[in-house]
Amino acid sequence: MINSKTPSLSGGYAIPVFVAWILLCATVTMGGNQSQTDDRESAVKAAYIYNFLQFGEWPRHKSTEAGTPIRVAVVGDKAVAAAFGPISDERIDGRPIEVSFHSTLPSAADYGAFHIIYINNPDHGQIRLLTEAAGTCHVLTISDQPQFAARGGMVEFVSVNNNLRFIINKTALYRAGLQIPAQVFRVAEKVL
Repeated sequence: MINSKTPSLSGGYAIPVFVAWILLCATVTMGGNQSQTDDRESAVKAAYIYNFLQFGEWPRHKSTEAGTPIRVAVVGDKAVAAAFGPISDERIDGRPIEVSFHSTLPSAADYGAFHIIYINNPDHGQIRLLTEAAGTCHVLTISDQPQFAARGGMVEFVSVNNNLRFIINKTALYRAGLQIPAQVFRVAEKVL
């Protein structure tokens, strides 16, 4: 969860629900016409991002103020930003989720304002900038760019047999002071 060291993360039903949700997302076939496929893929990406928000652990200083929004920057993908609409009233640990669309990558000085930055199809310079600054800002970086995780990003969306899956760069996560449950590593397509 956003607040570190919450009891539900270490036991109870939260982790099995997360794993079930991840498996459901992973098995959603991206078939159909192009518009339906794009809508489904955007919804699945938003669901993954939401679940990383819900079950990830950030350093205490990033998540201690009750009522402050949990912020997600969606860069270059209006469809993913729009897919958060159905959960716009959801709260995590009593905190609202604030999703903002950006046509370009925010400045590195602003990364600390976000818990997650999802960037669609970044160029190599953006990947370098994002991965270098993310660790000190404690922001989870996610992209669908091939080799994003291998280049230092934390989570990379990949299509495997028309199913959306993800690769996790464990080293980059830990370097940024972020943690996710061990069960998530087991359902990842690959862990670097």
